[in-house]
Amino acid sequence: MYQEFPNKMFKAVVADRTSFKTQWDESRLTDPIALQNLIDAEAAAVEGGRAFVRPSGTEDILRLYVEAKKEADVQRLADKI
Repeated sequence: MYQEFPNKMFKAVVADRTSFKTQWDESRLTDPIALQNLIDAEAAAVEGGRAFVRPSGTEDILRLYVEAKKEADVQRLADKI
């Protein structure tokens, strides 16, 4: 059965949100790929870790979604990303 893990949304102010590109479902960055690689590595290092970043459609901010099996790991993962 499905078990929901602790999760949280964050936001980060950026100079130009249009420099961040995602695939069609906004679950992965296609540019900058170095940031997606960092997200993948950090999420894999946390039990049940999952994270994605997407640019806001209206503001120069990035929205970051993070989840992990343990509540404490959610903030730690977000801080690393």
